Amino acid sequence: MIIVLAWLPIEDSGEWFVILLATAISTWLGVRFLFKSALNKQKLVLSHSVTGLLAGLAVSLVAIILMAVKTGLHGHDEPDFSPEQILIMLKLTPFCGVSGLFMGLGSGIIRKELDKDATQS
Repeated sequence: MIIVLAWLPIEDSGEWFVILLATAISTWLGVRFLFKSALNKQKLVLSHSVTGLLAGLAVSLVAIILMAVKTGLHGHDEPDFSPEQILIMLKLTPFCGVSGLFMGLGSGIIRKELDKDATQS
């Protein structure tokens, strides 16, 4: 959250840092959900995959919210982010969702294997 507050006053209208911030926020929320919830051991991979998918889909939404907040706070005659940049974020939604799904699937498989090794020891 401190990084977002430090980023807001900077005159930056590129979308890459927004994507990075949105990815970090969505990932943090997904990981926090996974570690706070009681997960069924049989559905561990599924719950990680679904959480990864939702976190990936949230990246575009979080990025657009960050863009809107920054544009609203600055109040320039010309907005910090153009409508084309917002459309780019919307077009990235399926790619972010699939990436999140695969990241969740991979982390679920790793966590299941680590849990299996821990119970065998």
